Amino acid sequence: MNRRFVLMMIVITGIFAALTVFAQGRAAPPAAKEIDVVSCGQSQTMPSSNSYNQIMKAIDAVSASLKKNLDGTGAQGVDEIILNERGGLIRVAADRLRKPPSEEQIQACSAAAVQDAAKLQELLKQVQEFWAYFDTHDAVDFAKSAQDAAATVVDKVKGKDFDAAQVSFGTMRETCRDCHFSHRQTTRTGFIIKP
Repeated sequence: MNRRFVLMMIVITGIFAALTVFAQGRAAPPAAKEIDVVSCGQSQTMPSSNSYNQIMKAIDAVSASLKKNLDGTGAQGVDEIILNERGGLIRVAADRLRKPPSEEQIQACSAAAVQDAAKLQELLKQVQEFWAYFDTHDAVDFAKSAQDAAATVVDKVKGKDFDAAQVSFGTMRETCRDCHFSHRQTTRTGFIIKP
């Protein structure tokens, strides 16, 4: 009796499974009009941290280039404060004993500095949009302040006030540093962001 009961249950379960598969196979796919309705409209997509990391790396490279180009104009450099990997500060004194640049070097470096500062403005705009998605107001403000400082660098370089451009560049770097202190954490494998 027990064997018959088990055998009957297996047969019933098999029949039920076959009917389920058959019913699923016969279900009609949704009409094309329904699919269009579902795919219409765009939702705001969350920015990826990989793209944010790429933006930060680009900012670092362009910022280093801008510093080199501003130094090439003969401007008095400001003492630069750099974050080391562990989050500590290192103060690097600018080289003040170099010979004055030629007029051609000043023109080439100032043109490159304007391009670098404009690139930084674009990159910092992307950073502002990233933090705006997370509704992190202080980080949005930091990014906006850094954009304003980069715009001031452009204006000062175009006006051939290279010392003031260096000061604005220093302000931009300090703003970036403040944001990093608030929203970046050092781990053993690198940095993570804290919205």
